[in-house]
Amino acid sequence: IKRIIGLPGDVLLIRDGKLYVNERQMSEPYINGTPQGNYGPFTVPEDSVFVMGDNRNNSEDSRAFGPLKKEFIVGQALLIYWPIPHARILMPSQ
Repeated sequence: IKRIIGLPGDVLLIRDGKLYVNERQMSEPYINGTPQGNYGPFTVPEDSVFVMGDNRNNSEDSRAFGPLKKEFIVGQALLIYWPIPHARILMPSQ
């Protein structure tokens, strides 16, 4: 499971582990650990999305395999059930 970070036309940049979308730094309270590294700038092509894992320092995602065509999205996460203390239903924006 990956999180959609960028939509078509968005410009993504990662500097010192901080994510910027269209020059605006994103708040990412869901990230595991302290992200590191640099990437971009990268403009998401039409009909594609840019995905990243929440464990940024150990995730194979669009930084490695490029943008994902929208046609390959097969579902949406509806809940987190593990670990049990973190179990919850996800809202669409999560």
